[in-house]
Amino acid sequence: MTNEADELDINDLKIYDRSLYVSLTSNKLLHFNKALSEKNFRNKESVVLFYSKLRNAIVFEFLENHTEDSIRIYRYPGGKLSISCGDFFRYFKINSKQYIGRHMIQVENIKGIGERWILFLQEPHPIRKRKLNNMEQSEI
Repeated sequence: MTNEADELDINDLKIYDRSLYVSLTSNKLLHFNKALSEKNFRNKESVVLFYSKLRNAIVFEFLENHTEDSIRIYRYPGGKLSISCGDFFRYFKINSKQYIGRHMIQVENIKGIGERWILFLQEPHPIRKRKLNNMEQSEI
């Protein structure tokens, strides 16, 4: 017997959105999938990256034009985009290898700036971590 309070309410349900994932590769590239790219960054040419050490997060400011402080966005023919982040990780002394994998990206309101896309760097799931360790050992 179920309690009425335990029943699901259609208004509380949230859909799983695969498009909100960004992949960090071993080459220090961030890959944004086609759905996310086309929906949110179609007219963007470059991006300025910020780092929050406190929250271990990358903050993105996407721009329509390239500036001296921005990184050019590479667009693949299929529609996805990539950002080369090697210099970014070196500058902030972030060990990118421990964060290789998929990360969820979201929009947050940042005090004094407004809404920005944010990627929280988290170590991969233990199964994925084991697979990465095996790959590193096979490279030796």
